[in-house]
Parts: sequence; structure tokens; C-alpha cells
Amino acid sequence: MEQKSISSEDSAKLPEDVKLKMLKEAKPGSWYDNWRPYCMCATMERMVQHDYGFKCNCCENMIGWDLVRLSDSPLNNPNHKVTNKPKHILDLFLEGKLNEPS
Repeated sequence: MEQKSISSEDSAKLPEDVKLKMLKEAKPGSWYDNWRPYCMCATMERMVQHDYGFKCNCCENMIGWDLVRLSDSPLNNPNHKVTNKPKHILDLFLEGKLNEPS
């Protein structure tokens, strides 16, 4: 069954108990307060929680409480350019920001 994407505005208007129910249904299994999903972009970092759901600081993807991309997510725009690109781990090592493996 295909899930319908909603806007961030509509997602933000949902009652808190509905948001929590949607999130728990989308993420079954282990659960804890303030859980945040990992983004599936190159960084694989945890997304930031907002009133509409979650947003990735790197690629700017926006997902709702059901963990489905929101209709107004920047990633739905084919002309969207990711401006906050993560540095490659090799670049961080060469800049002296990472230690050699022990």
C-alpha cells in the first residue's frame, strides 16, 4: 500500500498523540523517547526533530512522523542543490581533524 505524502504544514498541525502513534507504527521494535531517524544521505547522521517531523542538516530532506518524505521537501525539487555537503573522511584526516587508527 502506497503512503500519501503530506506537507510540512499539515504534518505540524497533527495532534501530538497522533504524531507519536504514526512514528511508533513507522518504527516498530525498540523505542526510546527523543528517538530520531538516520538520514539515508551520504552522512548517515541523525535527523533533527521539528514540529512537522524530521529534517537532515546535510541534504535538507524533510520527512513526516510516518517517516515518509513530505510533499514540500527540497529533495522533491529536481533543481535542488545540496549546499551543506559533508567532508569526506579522508579530507578530515588530511586536515588533522582525525587521528590515525590505532
